[in-house]
Amino acid sequence: MCFSNLVGGNPVSFLFSITGGLFSTLVMVLLWRNLSQHISIVNISIIGAVCHNLGQLLVASWLAHELLLYSLLPILMISAVITGYVVGVVTKRVYKSLQVRQVNIGTRGTRGQVPCPKGKTSVKNNTSLQGRRMYGDKSSFYKNIGGQ
Repeated sequence: MCFSNLVGGNPVSFLFSITGGLFSTLVMVLLWRNLSQHISIVNISIIGAVCHNLGQLLVASWLAHELLLYSLLPILMISAVITGYVVGVVTKRVYKSLQVRQVNIGTRGTRGQVPCPKGKTSVKNNTSLQGRRMYGDKSSFYKNIGGQ
């Protein structure tokens, strides 16, 4: 969105997009790094959506020089909670799915490494080879992901 606004030549919508995106990303990264043991990914996503709307609202009130725009805050917060919840639930499911497949994400110092079962060698940045080594046949694959 930011890139298309920048290339498309609409600096006002670029300003809205970049402010909301950067503010929400900053807050979510800080929450994930410092409080991920205490706050769920769903809550982090909701807070990020709220911050995105707040960032855009700040830009709108600054550009319009109108504090009346803050009357939109209740509607924006309701939509942020709903969309943040949906994105958080989807993210949580994807994260769990990656953990089931033993793709190591979100830990410092091991970015891109895929853990192998005992006795196997680790292949960095190659999840497809890892999957073939780990699940030689389909039955062990389905057993490990909870299928049949």
